[in-house]
Amino acid sequence: MRKSASTPFFKTLCFCPIRIYFSRYKHVRLVHCPKKPPMNWNAIIGIAATLALFLPVALIIAFRLYYNRSLQALLIYNFFGLIYNLMVQGIITMPVIARKIFGTAYNYLDTPLMLLFLIFFCTGTCRIKVIFRVLIFFLFYEMIIGFIYGFSPQANVYVLGPGIIIILFFSIIFFIRQIKMTIVYSKGLGKTLMLASVVFSYGCFFLIYIFHYIQKIDAVKDIFLLYYIASFITSVLMSFGLVFINRHLKQLDEVKVARKELQMFFNT
Repeated sequence: MRKSASTPFFKTLCFCPIRIYFSRYKHVRLVHCPKKPPMNWNAIIGIAATLALFLPVALIIAFRLYYNRSLQALLIYNFFGLIYNLMVQGIITMPVIARKIFGTAYNYLDTPLMLLFLIFFCTGTCRIKVIFRVLIFFLFYEMIIGFIYGFSPQANVYVLGPGIIIILFFSIIFFIRQIKMTIVYSKGLGKTLMLASVVFSYGCFFLIYIFHYIQKIDAVKDIFLLYYIASFITSVLMSFGLVFINRHLKQLDEVKVARKELQMFFNT
């Protein structure tokens, strides 16, 4: 209930899209209110993707999984993705130039952070060494691209393409191996879901890269819609994977406690 500034004696009741004004002289006047534009699918799915990106960050902090260095990389990766989505949605207001620079910086960090995260799925030192060698080589490559193009949009073309292919290659190899272990031994469901999340997301990013940077399709809204859908599904799968990982770690802690109790019992 508020008073109109133009008619001080009127009390206003608003039932959109029609406002009904009652005066002391019992006159009634109907005024049509302008309708608000309906929220489109890009905005709805964009908000859902932004909220979903927050889930892995919250779970890593809540479960105290940030002690693992690979999951620290995942935490930073999702946090920067969350900030970028908030900028695109207009929740965090920044100049367009600053937003583009932040997006390019996020693309520079994308592949190194994901390579560090993929170490979480390495079972031997040989594979870890291979990941580190690729990481060092790619960082050197990014330094050259940064020296030539800086934070311009052209740098995204040369950074994202090779990075997506590298992550997609390693994640598919790890996913095939992990899904075999899950089927045969009925273990490692959490890691399987996390790898499925990476394979799905970078498969979608590969399509977005082809559409946007190679074919240069002007349908920006459709490209963002695909990006939001990929981010939402990826974050949900990753969150379920983290839940299973935390459950597995708790089971291991219970086994360790039981072993200590048995050892103390038999030593006495």
